[in-house]
Amino acid sequence: MRLVLVLLCFSFLFFFLLTDLYYLHIPDLVVCLFFGTIVFYRIFTGGSLYLLAIDFGLNLLFYTVIYLLFRKGIGMGDVKLLFILGLAFGFKHGYLILLAALLVANITVISGILFQKIKRRQKIPFVPFLLAGFLFYLILPLEVIT
Repeated sequence: MRLVLVLLCFSFLFFFLLTDLYYLHIPDLVVCLFFGTIVFYRIFTGGSLYLLAIDFGLNLLFYTVIYLLFRKGIGMGDVKLLFILGLAFGFKHGYLILLAALLVANITVISGILFQKIKRRQKIPFVPFLLAGFLFYLILPLEVIT
């Protein structure tokens, strides 16, 4: 059943990758569909509503604080996606996806600035890095990431 969850998340992230690259925008209607799908999946697979509520609260609090602290650097669409990924895989794993995405983003952006391919104030879509962080999370063992 976990394969279904991984494929669902990958499919939605790939769609969001395309919209973020071309429009620097993540459509709210599809985000709501993603959220509903994940909640349905968690309930359908016999997940506890209590644990779902705890994950919901932790993710909501954490990613709201992240957004408020780094409002200029991360968009609300990215925060919504991180929230849903945290809801899908649990708070700890969602946090690891964020860390992997930030690592890939930092390496890419710093390299781009050093080689003058990226301007300092240029807006950069974050979903490609989220997808890369998600893939690293799937490929690497948990101990390597932490």
